[in-house]
Amino acid sequence: MNSTFKCWLIANFEIVACVFTLIAGCIYIFLIKSVSFAETNDSHLGLLYFSLLVFNVPTKNAPYQFVKYFLLLGFAIAVTVMMKQDPEFAAESKKYITWLWIFIVSVSAISGWLAHYVYNNIAEVVSRRMLYVNSRVSLFEYTWKYTLDRFCNIAFAIVSCTICLVATILVY
Repeated sequence: MNSTFKCWLIANFEIVACVFTLIAGCIYIFLIKSVSFAETNDSHLGLLYFSLLVFNVPTKNAPYQFVKYFLLLGFAIAVTVMMKQDPEFAAESKKYITWLWIFIVSVSAISGWLAHYVYNNIAEVVSRRMLYVNSRVSLFEYTWKYTLDRFCNIAFAIVSCTICLVATILVY
């Protein structure tokens, strides 16, 4: 794969992931399930896709990006604690907890691998998305901020897009 395309894809990952999710969701609903447009009056699904787009919008606010990732971790911890406290589903909840943490670790590994690529190719990745053009931060701070920004955004985009596709499949 061309290095320029890889850098562009990483720089704009959340946007590409949202577009792919919307296209895949529409293909599933309208082509695979053969649902007509008049039958899709489910406002919850529309709200889910709208929130996907809103929360995946890239910003220059680095702390906001970090908060999104830590909210994902907090959500996984909260779900784990709640499922472990339910004695009724003790055996079944272990399976779900295991899959949840396998998913979170996999997402973090993919995001970490891509963030490492960003760190090694910072000039080319940033040139594909002019995020900090007029910034006065030092090169070291800028490199780490943008690397962590890509890590958090990629992780959040993967999780949110997966949730939207799973919700689409469950609803239809």
